[in-house]
Amino acid sequence: MDLITLINARKIIIQHSQEKLPMPLAYKFAKFLKETESDEAFYNEKFLEIVNQYRQRDENGNFVESGNGIPLVASETEKCKEELKELGNTKVNLPNIRFSLHELSILKLSVQDIFILEELIEEK
Repeated sequence: MDLITLINARKIIIQHSQEKLPMPLAYKFAKFLKETESDEAFYNEKFLEIVNQYRQRDENGNFVESGNGIPLVASETEKCKEELKELGNTKVNLPNIRFSLHELSILKLSVQDIFILEELIEEK
């Protein structure tokens, strides 16, 4: 599984984590989040390392702040994007947690959500 897919699956699960769910599904969500916590920490750490490497700095070497996101050195933007893409494409082990269509049927999910969760869904 690609790391970015795992990160996006976590986002979907976190979006539904405050809903009242059947206990087995809530338990699986909790186990999934716990099992993939270190993957997210790794992603966040590497993401910041990459972005900080290409961030604009002022004359004192401090990061330039912007209300519109993180300003990057213009000549390095493509290189930064490529490194972030490589990070996202990093292969990680597929978590041991799987969800059945029946379990997920109580959730309102978009087609995009299904594409992201597809590797975690067992059709029975």
